[in-house]
Amino acid sequence: MRLGGSQNKPRPLRVVFNNPHVVSDIVRQKHKLKVMDQYKKIFLKRNETNHQRTLFKKCQEELKQRKLLGEKDISIRYVDGVPRVLPSTGQTYHHEQLSKTNSESAEKN
Repeated sequence: MRLGGSQNKPRPLRVVFNNPHVVSDIVRQKHKLKVMDQYKKIFLKRNETNHQRTLFKKCQEELKQRKLLGEKDISIRYVDGVPRVLPSTGQTYHHEQLSKTNSESAEKN
């Protein structure tokens, strides 16, 4: 569905998928569009609520602070749709795994 009014510039398209994992896969790989000339002007982003954007901004701030303190190999990862600062392991986390990971890191400190 096209969004916005009819103007002399391209309008955004809203694309809806039945499977949230498809959305995550597409958004995760959107950087690949930048290397192909025919797709350089295509931009993808999630349709997020104000609350979701606020949570992501808080994670960005936490990530920045932790990196300034010397932590390495950490990034923002989505766990059950919620952004978290986690180790950059390439592993897909779910809520139960996150609880275990958090308790293990608390034991180390």
